[in-house]
Amino acid sequence: MRKIQYSIGGEVRYFEGPSEWKEMNSQQYLATIKILLSVESSSENVWAIPPILLNIPLKEYFQMNITQRTTLLVSFQHLREFKELPVKWLISKIKVGVRIWHGPNEKLSNLVFAEFMYAETMLERYYKKKDSWELDRFIAIFYRPNNFLGSRPKFYNKQVDERAKALKNLPFHVKTAILLNYQGWKYNLKRLFPYVFQEGSSEDTTQSSNWLEQAVRLAEHKQSEVDVIKNTNLYEILASFNLRLKDHEAYKKSLTKSQTT
Repeated sequence: MRKIQYSIGGEVRYFEGPSEWKEMNSQQYLATIKILLSVESSSENVWAIPPILLNIPLKEYFQMNITQRTTLLVSFQHLREFKELPVKWLISKIKVGVRIWHGPNEKLSNLVFAEFMYAETMLERYYKKKDSWELDRFIAIFYRPNNFLGSRPKFYNKQVDERAKALKNLPFHVKTAILLNYQGWKYNLKRLFPYVFQEGSSEDTTQSSNWLEQAVRLAEHKQSEVDVIKNTNLYEILASFNLRLKDHEAYKKSLTKSQTT
């Protein structure tokens, strides 16, 4: 967190706020992304970042001299690099038309493996084709309206495209915020499951393009078991992948060692 103090009109004032993406709350996160996306067409908008993140009243902010404001602005320049993105899920719900759609919980611990598998596929297509439709499908995997019981319904892949159509007019900064939040969360997954996300692909390494293949291997090629895996908690499945790959890595090392002795 960043703490600053300034003298405004002879009075010393203290302000505190996030200095990194991962320290922001939902409102600060969305507002900052919206500003940064608008800078290309309206560069003066960048001046709004310090008062948003440090909760400085606009009247006091513009009472600062240009040097003070420039110093504050420069201290947030690193945010343009989009590093240290939020690990926890900040956007719990989105407004689609007149309805509220609900996303995963803060740790995404309520995701099943199928949601992650399909999300990775949509994201891979989006990066390759730069097609907004694929981004809408990616978002539609995570967000859906509550059912009549008031809870977030189970994931069904066949409903994704219909929901994606309704996301066409969702503000672009919100879509971008969801995408970046996912990247930050996934980066943390790599720390939790290092063997699953190890650098350099091989036939034994789980990558975004072969999640289904990994599920089939874990299920020993039994379709009924694959279906069970798809609907099992994501963290449980990744833990199983990680353990299997760790054991396989240890086996290869022991085999290599025995061949050289």
